[in-house]
Amino acid sequence: MLGQPGVRLLWGEVDLGGGQILELLQYLSPDGEPLTPDPARPGGTHIGLRVSDIDAMYLRLSQAGVPIRSKPVEIQEEGDWLGVRCLYASDPDGVTIELVERPVVPGPVVVPDLEAARSDQG
Repeated sequence: MLGQPGVRLLWGEVDLGGGQILELLQYLSPDGEPLTPDPARPGGTHIGLRVSDIDAMYLRLSQAGVPIRSKPVEIQEEGDWLGVRCLYASDPDGVTIELVERPVVPGPVVVPDLEAARSDQG
């Protein structure tokens, strides 16, 4: 698939549900040149993960000695990310890991009998 002879790798998949899979690869050969971990440069890479409590994750990662680039920050710009809290950390290979906590949004209100609700009979 890569067009290179002698490719060996370790491969794993995590089923995220809903038809989504996180594929994890570690190339054993051929040797590649390390990339400078910088998500802003072309070819830069990062993995984004949604969490339910970013403050707890920040504390847990800090206590474990994981390199963290910032405390959780809240996005203030209007749009889909307004109110989202996130942080960047680094994995042991220097790959950027983004943790994202989305604000809790109330679910839709379900009315079993809309006509009865409109007439105050329900």
